[in-house]
Amino acid sequence: MKQTKPIVFFDLETTGLSTTKDRIVEIYMLKIHTDGTEEELYSRFNPGINVPDYVAEIHGMDNETLLNEPKFAEKAQDIVEFMKGSDLSGYNIVKFDIPLLIEELNRVGIVHNFKQHKIFDSYLIWTKCESRDLSGAVRRFLGEKMENAHNAKPDVVATSKILMKQFEEYSDRFDTPESMADETSGLKEKLDFSGKFAKNEENQIIITFGKHKDKPVQQVHKEDAGYLKWIFEMADFAADTKRLAKQIHEKLNG
Repeated sequence: MKQTKPIVFFDLETTGLSTTKDRIVEIYMLKIHTDGTEEELYSRFNPGINVPDYVAEIHGMDNETLLNEPKFAEKAQDIVEFMKGSDLSGYNIVKFDIPLLIEELNRVGIVHNFKQHKIFDSYLIWTKCESRDLSGAVRRFLGEKMENAHNAKPDVVATSKILMKQFEEYSDRFDTPESMADETSGLKEKLDFSGKFAKNEENQIIITFGKHKDKPVQQVHKEDAGYLKWIFEMADFAADTKRLAKQIHEKLNG
């Protein structure tokens, strides 16, 4: 296959992971034309909202660093012009970068139709072309063809072999098996398996969804006394989530 249009590859650094509430603090765009020539667009932004410390540790840009950078509105039209007539590409941009960029453009009164671009998302291409199911993992890590897939015993045997291979292959990335489990399962930060409750940077229990998202449970209880009770009595949540909500509710009520 050969590239037929200019492609703008881009990535965002942001204040967090919410595509509706967080803001862009850095954008880099690389346009590669069909003849191989390249153009760049780069800017940092003062997001106008707080950059949490744990986020600043990841990308190295804190509130003080960004204080004198331009607002997104000052560069928004340049970004739109840079994309015109091009296809777009990046890693996981369909689920994150593009939705967040749409929100930022909308805030400054620019409605840009991203459907006019062909989108090449390298993450989605990868998952489409190389299966992430158990049969795909057997091919990837064991170099074998999966026999009797979707039967319990063969699935378990294959998974055990894959994990031993992952212990070997990723030994330089994780110090211990325990650290591998903590960093990949996503459960360390969750208080229930579905992640409806978690702990914030201040070690407070917070609600992670709905109208009280990111609020400490003590605050939720004061503002909306029946909310926790609704979770464990009425809402369609998992049993462990309901059990935890009930424990918190009873504790807050003395």
